[in-house]
Amino acid sequence: MTSRRFGPRTFSGRRGRRKPRRRADHDGMFLPPVGPVEDDDRRLPAATGVTEDQSRSLSDVVFGFFKKRKERPEERGDPAPSDDPVRRILAIPRGAARLDMFAQTLVELMPGTHGHRGVALAFHRELSSMADQAQVPLAVLRPRVEACAQALMEAGEHERAGELLRAIGKRHQAAELFVSAGAVEELEKIHFDLEHEEGGPRLDARLSFERFETLYLVGMRQAALEALRTACRLWADNDIYRQVLDAVSVKVLDQGSCLLTGGGGEIKLHWSWPVVIGRGEDVQVRLASPLLSRQHAEVALVDDTPYARPLEDRVGLAVDGARVSGPAALLPRGELDVGGVVVGYEVGPAAVRFAPAPDEQVVIGRRPTVEVFPQVRITREANRQVVLQPTDAALLNHEPIKQPTLLMAGDKLVVGDATYTVDRLDRR
Repeated sequence: MTSRRFGPRTFSGRRGRRKPRRRADHDGMFLPPVGPVEDDDRRLPAATGVTEDQSRSLSDVVFGFFKKRKERPEERGDPAPSDDPVRRILAIPRGAARLDMFAQTLVELMPGTHGHRGVALAFHRELSSMADQAQVPLAVLRPRVEACAQALMEAGEHERAGELLRAIGKRHQAAELFVSAGAVEELEKIHFDLEHEEGGPRLDARLSFERFETLYLVGMRQAALEALRTACRLWADNDIYRQVLDAVSVKVLDQGSCLLTGGGGEIKLHWSWPVVIGRGEDVQVRLASPLLSRQHAEVALVDDTPYARPLEDRVGLAVDGARVSGPAALLPRGELDVGGVVVGYEVGPAAVRFAPAPDEQVVIGRRPTVEVFPQVRITREANRQVVLQPTDAALLNHEPIKQPTLLMAGDKLVVGDATYTVDRLDRR
């Protein structure tokens, strides 16, 4: 086999070939490549002036990623690994105690942190598991579901929060969350549920409730109240409609009487006969004298003429200065001496007025419509509701009275320079 000579040594065959060594400098390092070097870090420390500590080795480049200091959990807003709130909560047996611990932990953690988001998601999984696997209706867990939904909204999980709110019947809020999250399918499910569940009588109930809101705003209170009652009748288990009806009914003057108090004094308006005078709490004309009986005297209508009489023989009653023991007709204007307390009276065509004090009047209607003030008429309807008739002489809640308006507790009636507040007499 012939030999080939390469360099100072002789090699036999192809397998023995050795690549020529590159010429090294006097330091034993490889010479830098020919041509300019773009990266300054590749140059020799002696040539670049960079110290050995500042030069980057291959290991620094490869393993530099792993040498970066990681943020501690508490620096990111997370609890320490030894105090994982989710693990601590899941250690509690499943039930109300675990759910309450979820809600309490969410209050303790700062919204927007990783720990708060982790607990919110774990709370959502717990509720979803109870609803799907244990067949527990989330409506019975309403406060806890609302707390979880609020935490999910703070964490940006709008779709999950909308699912929980839809499960407890808050469809409109859920729809807003689905819109913000772009959850088109979930939004379509809500529309389908509304069309399926609120069709028929429930749809009519919704329309009646919308009619009530409109009529109430324009002052047509009687028609508005009827529309609200219709909505409650068509959808009997709707809690919202029932709560609104209860709140409105409390304000309605449905006892056939009302109380007006303000800068002009106090006016009590009744349509009940006979009129009882005494110191009792259930009388029409109440006098604060301890010398009187609870029901001292009364004024009754006999053939549309008012007569006064004492209710007991031993009590004293004087009509226009004359002491009486039986019924005595009242003059158009006069005084009643009830056990030493003088009460002025005035008989009108539609009502009888009593003045037990200078700043107090008791008006007893003889007709359904009574003129309480000049050109201000108040009517008692057949259903005992009290209605203010149209007039230009007064304002109701700072608005002109252009149509018959149902008087309600809390209304402000402005007559001249005096402002009266309307209230119910049965609360006194």
